[in-house]
Amino acid sequence: VSLSMCVCVSLSLSLSLSLSLCFSLSVCVCLSFSVFLSLCPCLCVCLCLGLAVSVSHICFSLSLQRRVTVSVSLPIGHKPSLPVSPQPGALQAAISETERTLGEEDGKVQGAWLLTEVDHWNRESERLVLLTPRVLLVSHYDFVGLSCHLLVRIPLHYIDSITVGPFHFPTTSLGRRCGLGLRLGWDKLRESSFRSRWNPWARDLPSIILTDHPGVESGHLSPLGTLGTFRTELTQGVRMAHQEQPLAGRANGPLILEKPIQMETVLGLVSALSNWAQLGYAKPRRLLAF
Repeated sequence: VSLSMCVCVSLSLSLSLSLSLCFSLSVCVCLSFSVFLSLCPCLCVCLCLGLAVSVSHICFSLSLQRRVTVSVSLPIGHKPSLPVSPQPGALQAAISETERTLGEEDGKVQGAWLLTEVDHWNRESERLVLLTPRVLLVSHYDFVGLSCHLLVRIPLHYIDSITVGPFHFPTTSLGRRCGLGLRLGWDKLRESSFRSRWNPWARDLPSIILTDHPGVESGHLSPLGTLGTFRTELTQGVRMAHQEQPLAGRANGPLILEKPIQMETVLGLVSALSNWAQLGYAKPRRLLAF
């Protein structure tokens, strides 16, 4: 009798455990299915939106590519270091469009250059630079879409430091670069915030770094894309602006330095991929153009 009671008790316990396990499994399955059903509309909406944006971007890029076609003949096996030089007439149109933003008090344009901006994440971007007796205009002009995406206006008498020298990177950085750079600073008393340094799209930094355009290597932009004449004209213009419009605490004029330009990209994986794909330059890219 005792043996039969033990057997019955063990069977009842195993049955109850199996039933509880089945119940818990069924609850988990129901919960996961309900979560999937709740997330499925969101996923479908995200996929549809992404597909619509991709199709619209491709159609818009194809239309732009029909409007502007730029071609460069390079030797076989040569990897182009320059995106492409602007189409004849596009550069003059960009200069004229940027020049219309100037006022009478700014003066006439003394020089125009097509340089490369290096941001605080070591990413390259093509910049059209115009110099007048009063201001420096730095424009992000799209030579494919023929439109200005960004325009930075820097008064010359605000510039307090001009640093020229080679780039210096940490030993762990992947995207090191050669050549000289030119850093302009206009608020040496204000340091960049932690949020601005870690934000790749921050535009409130009190400095800008310019370097030679890659088109100089191929010979397409030899006089226009170098820092040589730009450095000389800018230094003279800033000194004259400080004499004509002196600011408090800057009676001695700008500080001209020749030392390495420190870059803070510890790893630089994003900038290395961006610079390798030349995403900062507007050019036709097979079926796309951006």
